[in-house]
Amino acid sequence: MSVEFYDVKLRSKVKIDDKKISKTTFEGANGSVRYGIRGETADGRMLTKFVSKDDWDKMSYPVVKSAKKAAKKEPKKEAAPKKAAAKTVKKEAPKKEAPKKKAPAKKK
Repeated sequence: MSVEFYDVKLRSKVKIDDKKISKTTFEGANGSVRYGIRGETADGRMLTKFVSKDDWDKMSYPVVKSAKKAAKKEPKKEAAPKKAAAKTVKKEAPKKEAPKKKAPAKKK
């Protein structure tokens, strides 16, 4: 059996075989959870289709953890104390006045 996904790049619907489909969840910034299935196209791109939680629970595809869950948080490293930057005095070049242009001589 296969599942129909919408391919944005091709702007059409494509069918992907069950062997290349997995279930996943997406966590929002406010803690909301969305359920979806992801399928891999022949050229290696991943397509996503959002489904209801009931449909997601009924599906027998392997579960892949969402990106937020899979990412491991590393402990923050303490920043080394910054060295005081040597103050440099910027010397301004004396301003040169532009040479005054003479008015063109009038012809008689």
